[in-house]
Formats: sequence, structure tokens, C-alpha cells
Amino acid sequence: MTKKDSYRIGSLYPRIADGSPNLLLSSGYQLVEDEYGYVVKQKSSRSRGQLTADLTITTDPIELPGVSQFASQWLKPQMLAKEDPASIFHQYWTAIINYGWGVYPNNLLLEALGYLGYRGYGWDKAHDNTGFWAQPSETSGELYQAVSDLSNYQPELIWASPGSQNRVKSDFDIQSLLVNLDKLVGTFTGEPPLWLPSMLFTYGIKDKGTSYPGPVLMIRPGEKLKLNFENNIEIPGLTQQQNQNATLIPNSS
Repeated sequence: MTKKDSYRIGSLYPRIADGSPNLLLSSGYQLVEDEYGYVVKQKSSRSRGQLTADLTITTDPIELPGVSQFASQWLKPQMLAKEDPASIFHQYWTAIINYGWGVYPNNLLLEALGYLGYRGYGWDKAHDNTGFWAQPSETSGELYQAVSDLSNYQPELIWASPGSQNRVKSDFDIQSLLVNLDKLVGTFTGEPPLWLPSMLFTYGIKDKGTSYPGPVLMIRPGEKLKLNFENNIEIPGLTQQQNQNATLIPNSS
């Protein structure tokens, strides 16, 4: 007789709202709770189950327990320590200056440096897709000298108050998108700004909300799997037609 599978779920495993592990099991498994926590057990060593999952993917915000403490207690000090060569700030800045400059256009590099609180020459030109700002970057000149000077960075403008909420959400860069949508339908003349969103995509069980990380699907070898995926990606405040048109706008992030 084949031994049944059994998997102990650790205390740090992601949980859903009711406290149970974020799992989606085939009919060949069952979730059991004992005095030590949760265990996934195989129902039978002979039977073959199946898993039918109705999943959805969205851009909805999510609650991520502990993220505010992570940002305030660990990430914030790292991002404020611009003079410390071992800090995340300094390593991120060094990587952009040493390996990004001369490779990417000026506007995209300025967008990346914005997360470090860059406030030197051209700091507000990340969305500008015209002239010098859209040209390939060069390791000489006024802009390169400015971004290479640490005194032009004020990371406290970005990282001094990371907030106390555990909610993570997208930054859709709505204003730039709307201009690009107007350009698409012919109601805007000229060169539209770059669309630079920070999109959060998460998936979950349909009608039960999404999470990060999403549910883990668990089946045994030889079992049947059927996935029904529903795309609910949308940008709040836009009409259905605008959301459809937004798929035609280049995401420059």
C-alpha cells in the first residue's frame, strides 16, 4: 500500500481572512487542523481527484500585513542613508549612474531617480517625451553631472513618512494616461507625456478577492486540473471604452 502524502503548513505561510492557509486543494486532498496548526493530507492513496478553480486577476489594492513595519523600520533607514555605500539608496543610485547612463533615455532614468528624491537639473522631466529628454543619455554634460551629485537628492521627500497602513495599491499615473487616450482618439495635438504607472496585479479565487501572494493550487500527479481565468484588470475612474483603449497605450515604466 502506497503511503499517503502529508504536508505540514508552517506558521509563516500566507493566510486568508479567516486565518486558514491560502491554498486551493484538489478533491484528493483535505486540510486538517490539529494542535500544532494545519496539515494537508491525502484522502486516499488510490483515488484520483480533480481541481476546478475559478480565478480572477485584478488591479485591486490588497492588504499585506506587516508591510508598514517593513517600510518604516527597515526600508526607510536604508533609503535615507544616501551617504552609506552599503545602503539600498546608494546601491540603487550607483547602479543607475554606472550601468543605466548611456544605455537608457534621459526621461526613463529621471523616472527611476525620482524614487531616490532627485531634485537637481531636469528632475521634473521624467514624463517629457520630446527633444533632449527623450534622447539617449550620455555620460557627460549638465544632466549627468547633476545626477552624479548626491547633494541633489532629498530622499526624505519620498521616504520620511512611509505611512502606517498595510494597504498596497497601484499608482496608475492617470493624468498622463488621459492625455495619451486623447491623443489616441485625435483630441490632443503634440507629443503626449510618457505613461509611467506602477501596476499591482494580483489573482485570487473569484468573488473572494485577490491577495499577495495568490493562492497556491495543490494537486497530485495524474489528477485533472481545470482553470477558469477571468481578467478583471481595470483602471478606476475610466469608462469601459477608455479601459479598452488603455491597452493600446505603451507602458513606459
